[in-house]
Amino acid sequence: MDNLISMLSVKHNGNWHPLTTLSLALDQALWDANPTYSKLTNLLLHLVNVVLFYVLSFLVLRHATETVAATNRPAIVDLLLQDRTRFAVYASLAAATLFSLHPQHVESVAWISERKGLLCSAFYLASLITYIKAAKERQLFYSRLTIVFVSLALISKPMAISLPVAFVLLDIYPLKKVPNLNVSVDTIKTLLAGKSIYILLSVASIVITLLYQEPQSSAVLGYVPRLLNAFSAYLHYLFSIFYPVDLSPFYPFQQSSLQPSLASIFSVLAFSGLVYAVVALYLKQIHFPLVVFIFYLVSLLPVIGIVKVGYQAMADRYAYLPTMWIYLLAGVALYALFARLQKTGPGFIAPVVLAAVSLLLGATTYEQSRHWENDFRLWQRAIDIYPDSASFAYVNLAAAHSARGDLEMTQIGQLIDKAISISPREPYILRAAANYRGMIGDESKAFEYLLRIIEVAPYNTWAQTTVGDIYFSRGDAINAGNHYLAALEHGEDPKLLVYKLALVDFQLKRYREASAKLEMLSAAEMGEKERALQQQIQAAQAGSAQ
Repeated sequence: MDNLISMLSVKHNGNWHPLTTLSLALDQALWDANPTYSKLTNLLLHLVNVVLFYVLSFLVLRHATETVAATNRPAIVDLLLQDRTRFAVYASLAAATLFSLHPQHVESVAWISERKGLLCSAFYLASLITYIKAAKERQLFYSRLTIVFVSLALISKPMAISLPVAFVLLDIYPLKKVPNLNVSVDTIKTLLAGKSIYILLSVASIVITLLYQEPQSSAVLGYVPRLLNAFSAYLHYLFSIFYPVDLSPFYPFQQSSLQPSLASIFSVLAFSGLVYAVVALYLKQIHFPLVVFIFYLVSLLPVIGIVKVGYQAMADRYAYLPTMWIYLLAGVALYALFARLQKTGPGFIAPVVLAAVSLLLGATTYEQSRHWENDFRLWQRAIDIYPDSASFAYVNLAAAHSARGDLEMTQIGQLIDKAISISPREPYILRAAANYRGMIGDESKAFEYLLRIIEVAPYNTWAQTTVGDIYFSRGDAINAGNHYLAALEHGEDPKLLVYKLALVDFQLKRYREASAKLEMLSAAEMGEKERALQQQIQAAQAGSAQ
């Protein structure tokens, strides 16, 4: 029971996803940390998501065609609606096939830690399916099941906070709860009013995420660079669907995407062009592309980097769920090609195109998966694509070689020095440099890097604590105490610092304060060194009283 409670409260890299933690704990219990079985579990979840995506696609397309106006509709719509069930089945099948084989999803499946994204996607899709069923069949069972699936999605990964908006979009299209699709602010308010339980769940997830979130130095990016990077990321994920080349396990920030430049201006213009195109189609009674585009924007918004930015500019794993809607649109386009060719030419061309694309995607996916075989191939891949900006890849490659012991320390140092030259103010890089300098005995340089971490990221509790330890070893208890207190102020676990702070007080002959700090520890937390210090304090107090 204690382990279960711990799993429900533990955070990983500043995130809270207890269902994912429980899933990985089951892996540990069943497979004894064998990565092969954990990856197979991820693959199984991916296949489950493919099936759920097919079901969702079928429901969306089937309901979208139920109430299409018989007049004033484009010829392409007439072509698609000649056999509505056939259209929904085959377009959904094409979409699910493309989604299942695309190399953009390799990271989500091959990286065991991305179990959270797969679980979240499964419950996200299940909640959309049951929401549609509840709306059409008006059964309380489906409504309750939707609440359960939304909750499970949120405790798998907070990315599911977009679900209430997704439900509103489903209300508008394909459920068409808004007559003639005349959407207004009042309409949106009315639709949102019926989503109160989902909104409350999402708000709770946001609050918990913010409480658990750890600050990162990249968060100092201003909102303009974040916004420019968001435009670039939105386009990158779309572009990678149609041209999956140079997919990287790590995408570093590019200066050209963070400030006004030809690249950033092009991203904004291209994004604006997409908006114009889907709106123009909507005005011509072709509604589906605009709905798909909004779904894509909304579901990707929590991880697009406007609110919170991590070390990477973007990541393929973020595209796993949001791009499903683009695959659905691609499935519709393939069926439209099939229907048109059946009417005017050889109908076998569209299935042949789908088969050829599937084979090409499958081969590319296999090649992409090979980069995830080990840390060396993984980080070398990022370096090959971004040799002048992938500082994290250089550091992680150095760590992999250091662990295996197959490189001279000077060669490892060259990798770390390259990372420092790229990112001289990044705490993660500076920490690696400090550790390396400590390993080779260059204590002064290691201390210099530690101070630089504190300069750029005073909230870094590891650096504050380590610098405190160094000062204490030099006999400077006052400076040591200041850094321990800074670590405590910025969120370090008090239990980890009580002993160190008590040592500082003892060194400064503040025996009463030292004793009071040790009394904060429970009997179970009092180890041998704590009890030894307590005895020293008592002896010192007795000596000073004489």
